Amino acid sequence: MEMLELLENVRAEEASVQRLFGKEGRSVRTGGKRGPQYQRKLAEYEQRMQQLEEANLDDYEKAQRRAERAENALNAYRTQMMQQQQQEEANRKILEDMQRISTKTGIPIERLFTAQSYDEAWEMGLAHLKEQSVVLQKAEEERLEANRTVVGGGKASTPTDRTAKVQNEYLSKKDGKGYIHSILYGG
Repeated sequence: MEMLELLENVRAEEASVQRLFGKEGRSVRTGGKRGPQYQRKLAEYEQRMQQLEEANLDDYEKAQRRAERAENALNAYRTQMMQQQQQEEANRKILEDMQRISTKTGIPIERLFTAQSYDEAWEMGLAHLKEQSVVLQKAEEERLEANRTVVGGGKASTPTDRTAKVQNEYLSKKDGKGYIHSILYGG
């Protein structure tokens, strides 16, 4: 009798959890009672229940019950496989969406996987895009500053000025020969 009560209690508990939480009910109940020993004991009790139920049946009815159990197990397996395929498809779609966000905003895809929703992923991507635009703008300003032409205070450079500059360089190097050459030949 203890076996029957345990089995009825477990089935009633699973049914009430399923009604309250739907599919997530199983994950809500995971814990110490769902350990391997508990599962093994429950399977043994269910097998004993089946044996007790089949004890008074003839061979045809026993075969029919076994066929029903096999069909139920097959249906459960098919359902499980369909759920797994749906989950894989959902994961594939999430990955594609994250890749699209990464491509459009330039954020590394690894950073997007911390997002809790698509909106949060887009916000992260836009924040990254803003950061990058500030960095790129700063780099562009530095490049322009480095390449800016420096003019001599608005005064145009003349051939005389260039010759004087070259002659001053020769004088500062104490190169008399170069200085005389610049005077004679103009630079």
